[in-house]
Amino acid sequence: MAVMLKQRFAVDDARAFGLEAGVNFPTAKNELGSGKTDYSLNGIYSADLGRYHFDLNLLATRLGRVEPGQSRWQTTWPVLFPDR
Repeated sequence: MAVMLKQRFAVDDARAFGLEAGVNFPTAKNELGSGKTDYSLNGIYSADLGRYHFDLNLLATRLGRVEPGQSRWQTTWPVLFPDR
């Protein structure tokens, strides 16, 4: 089970920043997830570029349990061009 809080900060009609903070609780069976509570923070920038839309996400997740040699922090920065 996960709980996510989201907040949008509009710059204007075509651009916005967003922030998501979440907690993933260890409720799954059979080795899904880390088996402990995980925390994540995602910063988002969205913009309309003419007829296209653009999203940049900067995500960091702190895993509750890690394997030897694995970092507790996992990061990613996807760029999305979703259909309108």
